[in-house]
Amino acid sequence: MSIRLLIAAPGSGSGKTTFTIGLLSALKQRGLDVGAFKCGPDYIDPMFHKSVLHIPSTNLDLFFNNEEELVSLYGRKEREVNVIEGVMGLYDGLAGMEEEASSYHVAKTLDCPIVLVINARGMARSLLALIHGFLAMDSSHLIRGIVLNQMSGMLYPKMKEAIEKECGVSVYGYLPKMDIAISSRYLGLQLPEELEDLQDRIECVTKQIFACIDIDGLLSIGKKKSLKQEEEKEETHFDLRLAYSKDEAFCFEYDANVELLEKLGVTLVPFSPIHDKSLPENIQGLLLTGGYPELYKEELQKNESMRSSIRLALESNLPCLAECGGFMYLHKKIEDCDMVGLIEGECKNTGKLTRFGYVYLQGNDQIMKAHSFHYYDSSCLGNELLVSKPKSSRTWRCGYIGKDHLYSFAHLYYPSNKEFIVSFLESCEVYGK
Repeated sequence: MSIRLLIAAPGSGSGKTTFTIGLLSALKQRGLDVGAFKCGPDYIDPMFHKSVLHIPSTNLDLFFNNEEELVSLYGRKEREVNVIEGVMGLYDGLAGMEEEASSYHVAKTLDCPIVLVINARGMARSLLALIHGFLAMDSSHLIRGIVLNQMSGMLYPKMKEAIEKECGVSVYGYLPKMDIAISSRYLGLQLPEELEDLQDRIECVTKQIFACIDIDGLLSIGKKKSLKQEEEKEETHFDLRLAYSKDEAFCFEYDANVELLEKLGVTLVPFSPIHDKSLPENIQGLLLTGGYPELYKEELQKNESMRSSIRLALESNLPCLAECGGFMYLHKKIEDCDMVGLIEGECKNTGKLTRFGYVYLQGNDQIMKAHSFHYYDSSCLGNELLVSKPKSSRTWRCGYIGKDHLYSFAHLYYPSNKEFIVSFLESCEVYGK
């Protein structure tokens, strides 16, 4: 047996991230072996999970993975207690109107009890109508508990009694209004490293979890047959060193991408395009990850030696994957600041999400699943990849691809096409000889 819970909400901004972080911290302080997961393609919430548990948090995404793959991925990461944070609203999936790839789809696939976190501010009896609606759509009867966020301690006992009597679902506590909000920016929450008082905020929520939440009750509804699986072994093995951008400007990564590369024998060598003077020595490839280069464009511009090191290496055919922020960094400019200059073009803020959502990338007879989430666009976007959206007829061309490189705005999910990654690593192997 193990324990698993999916923390969901009626919509974004309900408080599920705050509750999840506090619950993870409380469970850890109890001495339990805790693992964290995030539904969907989000990078930032898993960073907050890791800031609490100090181990990677894994994305569970039913666009990137089929159901069998998702169960296997979860099973390889399963611990004694497993907390899965949902994405958007519980039933919001592909194209917004599909259940597919929603948090609910993940819960059904894993047979995972759901705790619904509801922002109760400004509501009283209307909460009953909201809860009735969510229960009515719960065809698998997975919603097992309610937590009320921003709830008055005086009103809570009456609301708990009314919900349990009229809706037939247990209420496991509440969180009062707290002044610990984590500010949002256009790509999501602030990063954990940007919050000097993050640990104080976490401790504040944790105290409220201990004071106002029935933790034992939540754990009791989460008991399920373990899905734990052994780590898979890859037959193909490379002895390669790949430089891997990792600093405050380049910080977006999928745990599954890192895991696949390491299973294939790759040693990832972190480096900072902001702070280091040149690429690491003795490397056979380069990974330029996503992040926020636009927020650090002045610092990146000042590091001329690193920009020159990367440009010369790529002009000498060093294999490279560059996605979103890494792709922007390869341009001549981000707005008014000089970048690497491999791509003759400039990236500028459009003021709105550009080509947003899940996508298929097709090029060199390969198809990769990816996610696009950016406000910037390029004057030299490229046209070597055919991009299409699921549940839509919309297509467009962008990016650059060859046997030894792929540059685009899309965030790649490597396990969606292991053959492409193996082919890329083969080009790294050739380069190193």
